[in-house]
Amino acid sequence: MTNKVLLYFRQEEEKEMNKHSLQIIGLLKSHHGVWLGRYGGQIVIYHPIRAQEMIIYHRLMTHHSLPTEKLEQPIILNAR
Repeated sequence: MTNKVLLYFRQEEEKEMNKHSLQIIGLLKSHHGVWLGRYGGQIVIYHPIRAQEMIIYHRLMTHHSLPTEKLEQPIILNAR
């Protein structure tokens, strides 16, 4: 193969990889600890503390479940 063909395939491969990778744009100065990035064709906001909360939530939901049972009489909730 010629160098032009190899270069073309390499560029196409890089484009495909960039579609599915997070590219950091920078830190938002107005919001402490919040990062702005690009994922595919979208602009995304990444907040590390919220990401940790999501991980903990999903771990808890995966490994801990509360037993449920059907009530004979439904509990009626009234707005006050």
